[in-house]
Amino acid sequence: MDSDIPGPSTQANSAIETVTADAEPEFESSDATAFAIGMIFLFCLFAIGAKVICWGNSVIAKGNERSALERAQNTQQEAQERQKRARTASQQRGQVLAAYLPEPAASLFLSGSHTHLTVVCNNKERYWADGHTCEPPEFLAKAYDKTFKELRVVLQGDEGRIVVAVLDYFRKLCKTHDLDFDPTLLHVRLYVYAELADLHITDLTNHPLVKAALKNFVDVCKHSWSTPAFAQAVQEIYQHPANFTKGLRTAAADITAKHGDVLLAPGTEHHDFKAVASSTPHFITEVLAARTRAAANGRGKSSR
Repeated sequence: MDSDIPGPSTQANSAIETVTADAEPEFESSDATAFAIGMIFLFCLFAIGAKVICWGNSVIAKGNERSALERAQNTQQEAQERQKRARTASQQRGQVLAAYLPEPAASLFLSGSHTHLTVVCNNKERYWADGHTCEPPEFLAKAYDKTFKELRVVLQGDEGRIVVAVLDYFRKLCKTHDLDFDPTLLHVRLYVYAELADLHITDLTNHPLVKAALKNFVDVCKHSWSTPAFAQAVQEIYQHPANFTKGLRTAAADITAKHGDVLLAPGTEHHDFKAVASSTPHFITEVLAARTRAAANGRGKSSR
């Protein structure tokens, strides 16, 4: 009988087995719950990530769109500024050249309402756009479409050549010396006409054209002082009032004072220059003054 009655250890083991059997389903249920929560968390992360990516792409797209719009606006503003500068340059060129151009061409060019200029001189055409040589008008008309407005001027004789030379002057500022004639006289005439324009046109009061013409005149005369072109330049200078040619008179006198021993030496050489000098007393007076200044400067340098 005693063997049929379970002992304490047997009862304890049965209890443990019962508890273990009952606990195993709880552990399995906890693992499933954790797995489900983890999957939900990962899904939320993926969803948030997708939304962040979509938001980022939207921001980038809006930024690109804004940048493209700003670039388009800047391009349009730059184009407007270029057109404004071109109109201003056209008006300034027209103001200086108005003395040369016949009516009604002068008034048309002064208005600044044309984008391009075609000058016909002795059946030869020259084309300019914003101060630069350019393609023929037929080509430009297609490129500019409705904004193309040509001013065509037909000139005869020497006046046309002067206009073409002055336009070349604007284009090159005489940085190159590929003109087909001596530019000495051109610098003088441009200086004079720029001074004349300066008296009547307030926009050109501080225009550097006069200074550029004077500088180029001095530079050219370093090589042309012994040629007939220099004599012609002196004659042209003293045909105009002194207030229009003050800088030129000083420059011509200084050049003559420097080379006077050659230009005014007895003999038949430089007869063109001697004829101009003998018929222009004011010029000789200014040459003597220039020699006095040069001598004084020389003494001042030697005493230092």
